[in-house]
Amino acid sequence: MSVPTSTPKTTGFSWKLGIVALWLRNRFFLRILIFAGAVVASATGLVNMGSAICAKLPAECWIEPQTFTAWPWILLGAGITAGVAVILDFVADRHETKVSTVEAVAEIAVMGKAMSALIVLLGEIGNVGFERGSVRADRVKGLSSALAASSALISAAGDVRATFYSLSKETRGSRKLDDPVSRGRLESVTTVWDEADDPNAYVWKIMDRPDLEAEIANKPDSKFGIDWETKRYTSFISVPVKVKGVAFGMLSVNAPGVDPFSESDRLAVIAAARMLAAVLSLETGPTTMATKSAAAGIIATGGSI
Repeated sequence: MSVPTSTPKTTGFSWKLGIVALWLRNRFFLRILIFAGAVVASATGLVNMGSAICAKLPAECWIEPQTFTAWPWILLGAGITAGVAVILDFVADRHETKVSTVEAVAEIAVMGKAMSALIVLLGEIGNVGFERGSVRADRVKGLSSALAASSALISAAGDVRATFYSLSKETRGSRKLDDPVSRGRLESVTTVWDEADDPNAYVWKIMDRPDLEAEIANKPDSKFGIDWETKRYTSFISVPVKVKGVAFGMLSVNAPGVDPFSESDRLAVIAAARMLAAVLSLETGPTTMATKSAAAGIIATGGSI
């Protein structure tokens, strides 16, 4: 399979003609015109036969003579119309191929942008390995900023904001998502979640599910418990930062616009969350991770992320 390296021209007469041709074909107008031309052409023999019969009848034929004299013009008009329809159908094929190429090139560009952002994050993670003691701890803590900064650059959507929320547990056992670190679109982050105050908040369902089940939420979906009218964004992807049931926080990316996020964006955000989760699990250590994983009901040697 060849990979497109250049984007077809999306302006000018040929592009506009392709749009019209594809629109006509998708609504079956072209097929109707081609079929009508074929019907008229196939009826020519019957018309000629009828003309010959009427010419031999002693009485006046019940078919008007004008019908036979006009038929060549009808046939010519139908033929021209069908021919134009065939040409437009060919143009529609070419335009559909161009559209597919444009979309493929755009998707490659989006994936390249996401990979670049993740590579930057991996670079920051790699730097942790050179540090020790308190400097190393500060480096690890700073990865939340690197995660938010890279995640804000993952999508091709404009005006993206990414936020990492740290997960903590209070003495009463309830969870809390706070201490937000945000990058991207300039906007104050004031939302924090306390399970003790709202145990039924949708965010806890996000935290309890595997990260691969993270969804793209779009306005006006109500199941996420979002008052969309009070938000500057219209879509978000929220992913738990966790390893085998041991959660460290949540990464949330949002943007305005109509369906700004793609499936590639969703997977890239999950990958970014897993990168930080992997580092934090290594820093936590195998003994503590195994204990926490067991407490979460996940066997350390199996289970889901």
